[in-house]
Amino acid sequence: MRRIRTIICAAGALLACLQAVTAYAYVPRNYLTGKYSKEDVRHMLIQDQKWVPYPAYSDRAGWDAFLGDLKETYIQLGEQYLDYEWKLFKATDFLEYERSGARIESPWRQNAQAIAMMLMAELAEGKGRFTDQLINGVYAFAETTTWSWAAHTHNQKSKRAIQAWDDPVFDLAAGMAANLFSCVYHFMHEEFDKVDPEISRRLRHELKVRILDPFLYNNSFWWMNRGTGRTTTNNWNPWCNSNALLAFMLVEDDPQRLVDGVWLSMQSIDYFLNYIKEDGACEEGASYWARASGKVFDYLDILSLATGGKIDIFDNKLIKDCGEFIARSYVGDGWFVNFADAPAKGGDSNDPFMVYRYGKAIDNPIVKGFAASFYQEKLAAKNGALDGYGAPVFQSSSTGAHNSMNMYPPAIMQFCSEFFCTLRALDIRKELSAEKPVFTHPACTWYPETQFCYMTNDAGMYLATKGGHNAESHNHNDVGTVSFYIDRVPILIDAGRATYTRQTFSGERYSIWFTQSSYHNTPAINGVSQKDGAAFKATGASFDPARMTYSADISAAYPQEAGVKSWVRSCTLGKDRLVIKDNFSLLKAVSPNRINFMTWGDVDITTPGLVRIKVNGKEALMEYDKRKFTPTLEKIELSDPALSNIWNNALYRVILTAKGTPLRDSYTFTVREAD
Repeated sequence: MRRIRTIICAAGALLACLQAVTAYAYVPRNYLTGKYSKEDVRHMLIQDQKWVPYPAYSDRAGWDAFLGDLKETYIQLGEQYLDYEWKLFKATDFLEYERSGARIESPWRQNAQAIAMMLMAELAEGKGRFTDQLINGVYAFAETTTWSWAAHTHNQKSKRAIQAWDDPVFDLAAGMAANLFSCVYHFMHEEFDKVDPEISRRLRHELKVRILDPFLYNNSFWWMNRGTGRTTTNNWNPWCNSNALLAFMLVEDDPQRLVDGVWLSMQSIDYFLNYIKEDGACEEGASYWARASGKVFDYLDILSLATGGKIDIFDNKLIKDCGEFIARSYVGDGWFVNFADAPAKGGDSNDPFMVYRYGKAIDNPIVKGFAASFYQEKLAAKNGALDGYGAPVFQSSSTGAHNSMNMYPPAIMQFCSEFFCTLRALDIRKELSAEKPVFTHPACTWYPETQFCYMTNDAGMYLATKGGHNAESHNHNDVGTVSFYIDRVPILIDAGRATYTRQTFSGERYSIWFTQSSYHNTPAINGVSQKDGAAFKATGASFDPARMTYSADISAAYPQEAGVKSWVRSCTLGKDRLVIKDNFSLLKAVSPNRINFMTWGDVDITTPGLVRIKVNGKEALMEYDKRKFTPTLEKIELSDPALSNIWNNALYRVILTAKGTPLRDSYTFTVREAD
């Protein structure tokens, strides 16, 4: 079995190495606008919302058939909000972002959740019980100055948190609101008109001035990549574009504006597809996949629906590789390989419905099998109450309402606003349940441009390494870091990030501990940590599948004061252990090198040459040369739930400080399971 896995790994790696490895380059592939013209779009678009594959509100038999056994569940969820008190967006909530850096977004989220729940309940029941509260929700949002969040209003001319009434910002929040309210308008405007036509007219106006007009006429939003000369982008691009496309297709009734909007969105999505690496990896980390590659999928799915399948690039190799990335990045028991700001557990990638839809679109058995396996694994892991989707339930901290966890659409998603995704998930719920849950980790995966490398062995070990550079989206200074798991238990870890604040995306970003290289599994050379910026990178990254060894020179990731000529880190996954080797040459030796390793659980360094790590019933040993290093242990108390919900109350940094200061040397660290 091991030999077969290695042969497959070698063949895959050889093919990967034949690809260009000119990292960081923008390549004008233009997979959409290079294949289809604006005139093609004009003739292909299905007008008047006739493309929508869901019943009209008045089609009671259609909704009964579509929701099936979930009908009563959705009605019960909506009933929790019949007496909901709509939350006020206070000006001081926005000012607080400037004053303390805190992001107060809960009124927006709670109101959006209430609207999404009651919309689904009204579509399920069709008796008008939820209509008045939906109208209240429309006006709760219509009467607010902005649909944006304070953290994003810096896009306006004033660069302040308080939103200018005449300068609407199209950010992630506005895009999600567009998704939700486009669906509200599409399904409910005729019912609203029976109450008062002004309701629908007001909602249509708000969508026009906040979403459609800014998208058509305002090129200043960085994520659009229109006329700015900027070639870098991130998950904002497909996330916002997918919601903009849906809004145009559900609301816009002017044929020329509709074509213009769709064409501009295609141009913008092409920027994202031109920016990301040809190998298909998500540089933001696996837990951002659903909001990066996953949102490309959502966009292409809507575009295909809107053109009757005439615009379709799901057979494109990059699109296929982007879909497969999430399956290859899964470790097990809910753990995903995480780099940068991505959490190691949780996040929007915990959505087997989206993964399955993607796998179905690209006809990929690996992705479909992973989605089914992941879905079944999640069901088996939960011993508490289950909702109508087979998902665990929880109490909303804000409303006390019964809700489903965001990892299980067709429940309402985390932000409770991307309503169309819920409908798309409902389409395949029975198909996903029937899919055979077969997924075996590939022996190795090598992404030569992004410089991620994954390896597994028959002993249940999983290794993830990275090269890359220190200006990747949501970057942490982590060139050369390593994550290592034994039987799906993290041993050497990447902490991820704490809750976002103003500081997270400011000039103070790299003063935060979890963004610094010294709090990753990397060396501090001459006591100096890595520097942020695209120039600070790995060079010569390569993978040898025959030896199951990844290596890269990480010296360029350090500033001049580190005085390093070369620092080649190699990571080899053997039959029963991980071996990390650092071979280095320094220009000067003025301070002892420090090798950092991040871990958690019960950590013991009292035995010279040995670090004992006990986590979740698993014990691992990390061996080092006691003649060369003095160990110290730093405990990092965790109070932020974004970290403590994953790693419990504390993390630990093992610091191995060199006893000497040689100009040239080599270090070896071995990690294995205790006997």
